Amino acid sequence: MEKLPKGPYNESLYYHSKKCIICLNCFKDKEEVLYLPCDPRHHFHSLCIESWLNKALRCPICNISLTFETIENCKNYEELIEFVKEKDEESFISSRKTSANEHS
Repeated sequence: MEKLPKGPYNESLYYHSKKCIICLNCFKDKEEVLYLPCDPRHHFHSLCIESWLNKALRCPICNISLTFETIENCKNYEELIEFVKEKDEESFISSRKTSANEHS
């Protein structure tokens, strides 16, 4: 599990996910969280996800099977943050286009 990227929880980046889906406790800003390779927006308290993955190698959010190979090839924290920023920007642009088309 030490191969999974860890980093500080950043409320401004993860405004859509303020709670750990496993324990349901809120994240604190700058608290260390673990990210899964299926989607960097899938992040959890380190102890919570480590306990979960010891029972089932599946993401608790999307249910994708995680292999040791996918964990070994996981991106680092900085790459994950860039991915999330790009996805948020794409979502924002897409929602603006949809909104503009609805008003045409």
